[in-house]
Amino acid sequence: MEIEYPTLTIRMLPGKGLQFLKPLAMAITGYSQEEFKPDPSFWLTLVHKEDQKKLKGLLGKVQKGEIPTGPCHVRWVHKNRYFVCTELWLFPVYKEKGALIGIEAVARDTTVRDKLEEELKYRNQELEILNQVAFSDEATLSINDFLSFSLEMLLAFSRASEGGIYLLEEQKLILVSRSDGFNEVLAGEIIAAHENEIKVNCSFKVGKSGDHGEEWILLPIMELKNVSGFCLLFNSSDNSFFNQPNQRLLKAALNGIGVALTRKKMEESLRLSEEKYKEIIQNITEGFFEMDLNGKVTFFNDSLCSILGYSRKELRETNCEELFLNSEELQKARDKVLKTGNPERGVVCPVQHKKNREIFLEISLSPIKKSSGLIRGCRGVVRDITERKKAEDNLIYLSTHDYLTGLNNRAFFEEEMQRLDTLNLFPITVITCDVDGLKIINDTLGHEKGDELLCSAARVLKETFSCTDATVARTGGDEFAVLLPGVSFQEAEKALQHVQGVVENYNRDSSVIPLSISMGAASTSKAGDPLTEVFQKADNNMYRDKLIRSARVRSNIVRALMATLAERDFIAQGHAHRLQELVSMLGTAVNLNPHEMNDLNLLAQVHDIGKVGVPDNILLKPGRLNSEEWEAVKRHCEIGYRIARSSPELSPIAELILHHHEWWNGEGYPQGLKGEEIHICNRILAIADAYDAIVSERPYQSPRPPREALRELQKYKSVQFDPFLVDIFVELMSEKI
Repeated sequence: MEIEYPTLTIRMLPGKGLQFLKPLAMAITGYSQEEFKPDPSFWLTLVHKEDQKKLKGLLGKVQKGEIPTGPCHVRWVHKNRYFVCTELWLFPVYKEKGALIGIEAVARDTTVRDKLEEELKYRNQELEILNQVAFSDEATLSINDFLSFSLEMLLAFSRASEGGIYLLEEQKLILVSRSDGFNEVLAGEIIAAHENEIKVNCSFKVGKSGDHGEEWILLPIMELKNVSGFCLLFNSSDNSFFNQPNQRLLKAALNGIGVALTRKKMEESLRLSEEKYKEIIQNITEGFFEMDLNGKVTFFNDSLCSILGYSRKELRETNCEELFLNSEELQKARDKVLKTGNPERGVVCPVQHKKNREIFLEISLSPIKKSSGLIRGCRGVVRDITERKKAEDNLIYLSTHDYLTGLNNRAFFEEEMQRLDTLNLFPITVITCDVDGLKIINDTLGHEKGDELLCSAARVLKETFSCTDATVARTGGDEFAVLLPGVSFQEAEKALQHVQGVVENYNRDSSVIPLSISMGAASTSKAGDPLTEVFQKADNNMYRDKLIRSARVRSNIVRALMATLAERDFIAQGHAHRLQELVSMLGTAVNLNPHEMNDLNLLAQVHDIGKVGVPDNILLKPGRLNSEEWEAVKRHCEIGYRIARSSPELSPIAELILHHHEWWNGEGYPQGLKGEEIHICNRILAIADAYDAIVSERPYQSPRPPREALRELQKYKSVQFDPFLVDIFVELMSEKI
């Protein structure tokens, strides 16, 4: 763009002021011809004070006849009180005979041009400073190194004597860089006084402090329009250097530092984020890997090594892709992620562990994208779900199988009946079974023994029907059922007989509680008969068989319990036999009738049958029982009562078994009966049992002499024992010892 320069032409006559003023000069001075005063020196008052001396010197040279070779740069004071820059040429004016009659001055307005040149100069300086900031940004790695380099640059171009840079970290100012001789105490006072003002206005502050009135300038460091720190510079020289041009350059430098610092912090944050990311990835329990677009694994963590059983070195040397990424499911998921950019979660695939065992991995894939959004690979999170897979498989198994016996459960059995209803596999036979006496076993010996009996029954049925298409299931607590497609009723009856034969062989070979199974069967040979009805018929037949067998079964179980009781140590030592002799002696002495004598003798034999339900570690414990163990022992009365109630032979003395530990004073158990509320058979048994316990070897005590035993009985008469019966027993036994 071409700039138009207004000119000022002045004719000066010695002693007569300005003779001529071109109209265009008003654009420079703002004064018209009429406004100029007759004083010839008035025009000099329009010259900038700093330029007057220079102009006067130039005028003196022209008056001496010298002609200047170039323009003189002079600033004029405009009528409106602003400065106008000009290039001024001075020419002498002579008469014909060479006498000087005046000086003509031509001034050209260069204000716009000078401003542009000045602006260009400062822009170049700013660019140079920003280039230095950019260089220091690239040349340094840490923020502290960058700020130290920046401070040296600021001190160099501003000619400041000392300086320091502070950063705000967690609302506290931290001095991160300083020059030698920097007065931290004074600096702290200056920043404290002006910090808030600068934060609000985002501007710099200039002042003087210290003993010698040192000049200082405090500038903010701006990051994303927020003050993130300060730069404080001191000038200890006499020349002021914090003028407007220098302030402008300092602001430009600080702006550049702020931008670079923001980038540095972002880079530092990114670096720390990446380090933290890698640290987290290394410490998570899940395996992690990254792969490129070609399917090559570029990174994996230690947890992946642990999951696969390899060391990091082994896995690095092994082809990871072939090791665990070659499953068809995972390859499909990976291709889908790379194609769509959407994550794929929960991909389950089997993998061979280093120890040659199969494990199951659940892998979730997500894309790795560049900043441009382009996909450059994918990452995977790996979880070992082998145990979960086993648990799921186990749940699936348990949904169709009985957890105790391993047979199919009722739900599966009913589904199988519905399936067979739709098929032409006639004849179809249903067998139902019930384990006899399970309740009494559970009540006396505990559910563990009852479970053993159920498992024995399951093995018998499984072995019997293992070679057919039979479905064997446990359909209830003590109930089993068998579904036999293609088997007639006649064939089923033979199978029932075979089962009973297997049960008999089992009982002959087993020393535990005898197994007894009640069974019933029903068949259908044509479509239209729902198998649920066939099942009901078989169940009815089974219950008829159970009624026939029930009394014999209970007797067999009671005899087995008695045999188990007989194996206990104190029974083997003749306790039951001695007890029968003692109760017979005392019963005869008090004239019991024959019926009572029979009950008393039977009671003496089986009163402790309930102890089959007390664990040996408690029953045979040599030391004192704790409260919990004592409560377990006391329950044998109720267990014995339930056993007796289930047996036709023992049911008449069930109440006597229940009360055989009641005390005369009412402090016995289980019902706290008192005095003659207690049956006489129980009162006789209590005395005889106590006497034999004292004089016999027991796990918890050594035997004591008979006379000491009699004194013990007398001590507890009217407390534990019937006093009348104690006196008779002591008298009878005294005659024998």
